[in-house]
Amino acid sequence: MVALVLAAGMFNVDKVTNMIGTITPVMILVLLAAALYGVANPPDDIAAAEAFARESVESPLPNWWLSTFNYIGLSVFSGIAMALIIGGNNWHPRTAGRGGFIGGWLFGAILIVMAVALIFQIDSVHDADLPTLALITEMNPALGIFASVATYLMIFSTALGVFYSLGKRVSVAAPNRYRIIFTVVTLAGFALSFFDFTLLVANVFPWLGWLGIVLIAVLLITWLSKGRRRITAESRRRDKIRALILRRIDRKGRFSREDWVDLARHERAASVEGEGLRDVITADVVDELAGDPDADFDADSFDSEEFWADAKNRPLIPGEVRIVAETEPTAVGEEPAGPGTDAGTTAADAYADAEGSAPGDPTDR
Repeated sequence: MVALVLAAGMFNVDKVTNMIGTITPVMILVLLAAALYGVANPPDDIAAAEAFARESVESPLPNWWLSTFNYIGLSVFSGIAMALIIGGNNWHPRTAGRGGFIGGWLFGAILIVMAVALIFQIDSVHDADLPTLALITEMNPALGIFASVATYLMIFSTALGVFYSLGKRVSVAAPNRYRIIFTVVTLAGFALSFFDFTLLVANVFPWLGWLGIVLIAVLLITWLSKGRRRITAESRRRDKIRALILRRIDRKGRFSREDWVDLARHERAASVEGEGLRDVITADVVDELAGDPDADFDADSFDSEEFWADAKNRPLIPGEVRIVAETEPTAVGEEPAGPGTDAGTTAADAYADAEGSAPGDPTDR
């Protein structure tokens, strides 16, 4: 398991997300199978099953509703780091929000059904370390073997998500040291795994659950106070950026000087700095055009770096300054000496930019 986590953690975030995304449907199917089996075979006396559960199952918390809130907090605390990475890797906040909304409802529904199923079958699973696996094995021994493999994959995806996100967060100031940090935290987690599991559940998990509840409260307050407004504005901004990039790539319309300025202004105001956002959205637009049979577009011959090469000569935003040359001071009448102009931009270009028209301005794209 440690070797698999270490090997998978060396990939980029897209490949790690795809690994977890591939395993998740298997997890859902296994949980649903166990839940449906448990619910479809209720006990003769539900009250007696509940009394048996109270007597035979020990809980570190005094009642069931506190345990419910605590478990939700534990789940959020365990998954929030990887959720932030996966959501942040999506260029559109609205899409990430919809994914989180659907995933949250799906998690809640499965949790409720699983809780009912385990109560219904409490007499046969109360002493099992993995009650869900015991429930599936009771349903069908052959299916229990499959569920064992699926459980192994569940543990792998959970460990990968936790340690990958932790390694990314710890190494944010030094990305080149991520692999070393990821290896260290994974091995530290492996060492901690030798503690008794029931002791861990009884003493550590409740504290993590309450931390998760605090985290939920912080996220909810932030969302209601200013987060929703900012995310909505960022979503609209990125829609505008995508529309402008589509206009420039599709070549059906005229990409004007005003479009250049508008694109630069929106990119500067976006929450993601640098050219990363533009590159991601460009790739999304290319994929859309490649799948459109009516679009006159050849994705194989498209080179993003070459396509945006002239962006450095775009029109300036009001108040923006462009350095066109760096030279040593010279006496009157002497020719300036130095490395020359920057990236082919001449003083005449910069002057024309400042005046409102740029020679060689890429307007008809």
